[in-house]
Amino acid sequence: MGRSLLVSEREYLTPGCQPDCDYDDSELLERNVGERPHSILQGEFSGYFRDLRKQRRLVRAFAEQRVRIAARKYLWVIETEALRADVYTASVIYEAKDGMLHTEDPLIEVPLAELFQALDD
Repeated sequence: MGRSLLVSEREYLTPGCQPDCDYDDSELLERNVGERPHSILQGEFSGYFRDLRKQRRLVRAFAEQRVRIAARKYLWVIETEALRADVYTASVIYEAKDGMLHTEDPLIEVPLAELFQALDD
């Protein structure tokens, strides 16, 4: 990871804040964007959530959308090279070791291996 910058949350949320990064308690964190594996997985996740929405109308996918997971924390991490995903909640960070990303309300399970398979196609 490159250098880190310290900024206020207000500054981070200002339209046009550069560079476009994740944010963790005043620190800008570099994001992997623009590379082919990132683009492939972004398409797979968007398609997966679009299909869920068509079936149950419970979810909607937003590519490149900032998501606040806790006070002063905006993250959602999929590591394309390591083929792993980390789950960030307000109280804990953990790896999705069972191969599924889970939400509770609404209940959604995302099969990571199925989506990662697109990197080999």
